[in-house]
Amino acid sequence: MIIDVIQTKSNFAYEFEVCYDKELTYRTSASAKSLFNLDGNLIYEIKHMSKRDNIGMISFWIFSILVMVICAYISNLPLKILIIICLLIALVLFTVLRKGKSRICEISDGFNDKIVVFSSNVEGFLNGYCSISFNNKELKLYTLSKSDYKYTSIYLDDTQIGQINKHLRMVNNKNNYIIYLLDEHKSLADLLSMFVIYIDRFDTNRDEMISYGVKKSWAWSYSKNNKFYDPTWITTHFTNLDQ
Repeated sequence: MIIDVIQTKSNFAYEFEVCYDKELTYRTSASAKSLFNLDGNLIYEIKHMSKRDNIGMISFWIFSILVMVICAYISNLPLKILIIICLLIALVLFTVLRKGKSRICEISDGFNDKIVVFSSNVEGFLNGYCSISFNNKELKLYTLSKSDYKYTSIYLDDTQIGQINKHLRMVNNKNNYIIYLLDEHKSLADLLSMFVIYIDRFDTNRDEMISYGVKKSWAWSYSKNNKFYDPTWITTHFTNLDQ
């Protein structure tokens, strides 16, 4: 199945529509914290969000400055060499402090039962991913930025079951996403839709006011997890695409 997550309002009113195979299925609240079906029944709601943990970044700069000062006193190395050494040491410290799983969001269903946890995971230098935990299972999502697109490969166990595509072109301060999901895992469509909305609404933190216009950007990411991206996965599993 193909899921379109379309932002319909921006500029401090974050609203989305979710279409399953081109059919409108869900809408969000004005704050994008809740997902409703077309009858107004609550499907999912964000109940808790952890604040970003900046200890790694703070330690990065404190340690860099400290090492630079110490090296300046005990050696006669050129300043450029000292800066490079300090940055390398600080990168190691940053990686160690950020290693592990950090819970970033909890989702409840219409009966106020917590059933989903979104987490950010760091396993080492240039090695991080997001995860969705539910019913004693875990989805792993690996993101790669390449030119004007961002691709997120979705894995259950060791098998890719879906992919999220996002064009980095933003029109009128709105984002659109396409989720390609294998039919045998379509029961996960609601979770993945809510994950995309959460990432766009709260993780990207777009609080600027833009009325009209097109914003284009390009990005390339380099990570140990780039190996999880298969550029042929969509064309292999979705042979009847219109585009």
